[in-house]
Amino acid sequence: MAIGKETNCFLFRFSLCSLLLLIIGSCYCQSTNNLRQGRLVKELVSANQRFRLGFFNPPSTTTHYLAISYVKPHELGDDETDKLVWIANRNTPIFDTSGSLTIDSNDGNLKIQHNGGDPIAVSSIPGAGNNTIATLQDYGNLVLQETNHDGSTRRVLWQSFDYPTDTFLPGMKLGINLEADKKWFLQSWITEESPAQGSFTLGVDPNFTNHLSIWWRGEFHSNIGLWRNGIFDSSGDSTVSDFIFSYTSNKQEKYFTYSVKGNVTLFPRLRIMADGTLATHNGKEKLINGYPVCRNASSDFKTITALTGDISNDGFTFKESDNMTINDCQLACQKNCSCIAFASPNENNKTGCQIWSEGTNFTDAVFTNPIFTYRLIYIRETTAAGDSESPAQGSFTLGVDPNFTNHLSIWWRGDFHSNIGIWRTGKFDSLGDSTISDFIFSYTSNKQEK
Repeated sequence: MAIGKETNCFLFRFSLCSLLLLIIGSCYCQSTNNLRQGRLVKELVSANQRFRLGFFNPPSTTTHYLAISYVKPHELGDDETDKLVWIANRNTPIFDTSGSLTIDSNDGNLKIQHNGGDPIAVSSIPGAGNNTIATLQDYGNLVLQETNHDGSTRRVLWQSFDYPTDTFLPGMKLGINLEADKKWFLQSWITEESPAQGSFTLGVDPNFTNHLSIWWRGEFHSNIGLWRNGIFDSSGDSTVSDFIFSYTSNKQEKYFTYSVKGNVTLFPRLRIMADGTLATHNGKEKLINGYPVCRNASSDFKTITALTGDISNDGFTFKESDNMTINDCQLACQKNCSCIAFASPNENNKTGCQIWSEGTNFTDAVFTNPIFTYRLIYIRETTAAGDSESPAQGSFTLGVDPNFTNHLSIWWRGDFHSNIGIWRTGKFDSLGDSTISDFIFSYTSNKQEK
């Protein structure tokens, strides 16, 4: 009898376990490229195996994000951050590994479920319906569609390409949808460790939509290039030399998109970094920027470790409400020719900003003692360019662009540096720069002169 009871108990447990497995199996799906309502997934993989949607955890943090990334071979690197192309919850991370993606059974929208609180909305489409499906497409676009009863697509409700984060992929648009009053633009991470929305944006100039430009905190920073006479001119910058840009302009939309030349790479991308530089599949390349040309000073900085008491004055500290990072602080210093040094008051997370002007003295502590407090200070290096003692020709020139003579520009050693302004529709546009606001420019163009 005891044996019979044990056998019945075993069969009961086996049946219960089998039932639980069936229940779990009906909820969580194996890796596939699509997701249906009522299901939960940890990952999706595109049919061509090039893109993966799943959760990632930035190094040295407790935060987790749902992201789309390239599926790269190990020989091309194991840095997960370098593979990312889109993040669903960049401003609302979760703090454990419980996250999963689902399509809400009631409203038909994509949501992240987790143990730490309410579901996080990925899409918010009113009236999405109760017959929706999400697919990770072969070019990295996550698309939510309403389907007919026979499974055919009725309409596209939402797609990740309409909500880019910091990376521009082939097939994406950067520009303006005039009918929907919507802009497509990239926005950098706030720091190299946090994908929250940062200070730099890449998109079209709202006044000149054929210009692809970078802004810093809403201020014009630099031009990537412009579309004119059927070509994209990047003024000789090699950063985007592998990209074939196209530009569309009609009553509904004005936008840039791109493809890549031949078999340049299997993993093309253009990414705006936390410090305002661009990264491509060829590696990180700093663009020539729009900093002012400061006499006897460069835009390069050296670091010293200074004893707090050995700094001759307190400098100027930005408000906490300014939400400055160390990258913002560097740019604020570079844009101010009287600034000779900067530092982050909160060195643990590299936030906040303190700058010092000419006349401040710093003492570099060669040897440090743990009982004292030290600061990491970034000091602007001096340069001989423009030295008042030497009348020799320097490295910078100012004049018209030989290809676009209505552009007044600066070159550095023959390479394009920055635009001062553009003559268009009978007026001079200085691209928001107040430096020359007191000047009234005129432009002449004829067969003899421009």
